[in-house]
Amino acid sequence: MSTPEPTKTIWNNKDIDIPAAVAICPECGGLITVEVYETEQDDETGNWMLSELGSGVHVTCVDDDETPHYNMPYVDWLPIEPKIIKWINSHYDFNPF
Repeated sequence: MSTPEPTKTIWNNKDIDIPAAVAICPECGGLITVEVYETEQDDETGNWMLSELGSGVHVTCVDDDETPHYNMPYVDWLPIEPKIIKWINSHYDFNPF
């Protein structure tokens, strides 16, 4: 059994690089980065986290500058966003204190 990674404290307006094992760009297979600009507080735990609905984040491919992406965002990108958000919430702590 592997030891879970400790969470890292991060503030809003930071980019998070997503490991390829979690998700890759559905259009070109490139790496993904996420800009976090809003978090919400969990009513049960009081911890700050990303919304499960994906609000407060901007998911993008690192190769987007070279090749425009997002031809069909709701078909291509929407299915991977929940996996990305779940991974970020389990690896990062957004608590302000």
